[in-house]
Amino acid sequence: MRLIEAAEAARVLDKQFTGMNEHDRKWVEEVKKNSGAFFTAGLDDLAATIWNIARLLHDAIGKSYPVPAHLDFVHRTVKDQRLRELVFGLLSAASDAGGQFTFNKNSLSGSLATALTQLRPHLPPGLVPNPLPTTTIQRLKAEFERFRTF
Repeated sequence: MRLIEAAEAARVLDKQFTGMNEHDRKWVEEVKKNSGAFFTAGLDDLAATIWNIARLLHDAIGKSYPVPAHLDFVHRTVKDQRLRELVFGLLSAASDAGGQFTFNKNSLSGSLATALTQLRPHLPPGLVPNPLPTTTIQRLKAEFERFRTF
């Protein structure tokens, strides 16, 4: 119960912080700058820190968390952020190890489809839809490839 309450509190904090006017944001940044390194270590980007905490707590309770508006353009292709992170994680791990996953949306085949199907029973219910959303998986794979070229 406390975890759910913490996730909700983090959501409210994120919403309130991102809704502050520019004057208040500058004031908070000035206070942070004058607070000393000991108290502000790890708070380089306060908005990102708050969002990351909110996202982490929502992940812990098995719920997705909305992407911040300034990053939304990156995530428009797929609404399910948790599935996106899973697929990107798999693709990234394969790429880092010098390999790759294959995927054919027409025949619902390839190593990525196999991996997601095999992982489904070991992940939170609903994370990997059954049947696999082929168009979504294809979009994610294409999006990952685009980001890799940056």
